[in-house]
Amino acid sequence: GVATIVLERILDLLAVLVFLLFAVHQADLPALNVPFREQPVELGVEGRNAVLFATTIVTVPVAMLVIAGERGIAVAEKVLQFVPSAVSGLAVGLLRSFVVGFRSFGRPLDLLIAVSLTFVCWVFNLLVLWALLFAFGIDHLSLADATVVMLAVSVFLMLPAPAGGLGVFEAGAVAGLMLYGVTGAQAAAFAVALHGTHIAVIAVFGVFVLATEGLGLRGLWRVGTQGLPPDSSDAASEDAGTTPGHQHE
Repeated sequence: GVATIVLERILDLLAVLVFLLFAVHQADLPALNVPFREQPVELGVEGRNAVLFATTIVTVPVAMLVIAGERGIAVAEKVLQFVPSAVSGLAVGLLRSFVVGFRSFGRPLDLLIAVSLTFVCWVFNLLVLWALLFAFGIDHLSLADATVVMLAVSVFLMLPAPAGGLGVFEAGAVAGLMLYGVTGAQAAAFAVALHGTHIAVIAVFGVFVLATEGLGLRGLWRVGTQGLPPDSSDAASEDAGTTPGHQHE
């Protein structure tokens, strides 16, 4: 249900945070000197420090509030009562989503398995991206640099986009490569190939799941446009221990 979707997003955010910390420490970011009050400021160095500081300031308190559950939500509401309602409402809502998501796991082992599989998926994403870089002759980027490109795509995918992230995905990949001097047709071709690889993997797994469930594309289209037939919903109700309009005591 909704809790599963929320938890999936939370685990993805945790994975992104870990990869961000890895990139901040290891990536060879280009020097970006910007004058500020007649003094040069190196955005790469200052950016690393800012990310580490913000991560510590935000992550630790949020983790403690999530672990505290409803009491943590109550504390957050009291602390944020002096903040504009729009901001406080959004923050408390996100915190409540975190709590609901983590509570959906019955056992800590289940949570550990979900976290592990999430990181495995992200590692595979990174390795595929890195391999494609070499395939397109972009061989001067390290694994940490490839992580920066992956994070750029992740940030761009947060922007409003059409189905499948068309255009936004490619823009994120090109923006990440531009940091390392890769532009033009080479960057665009890589971005399209990377997106195509992602779509191909999802399509293959989707067809496999449909075949396992005994569904074809025609049946899936019919369910999506017309809904389940009445006898299917009745059968589902009986399987759940109920009949339409009644519930077993």
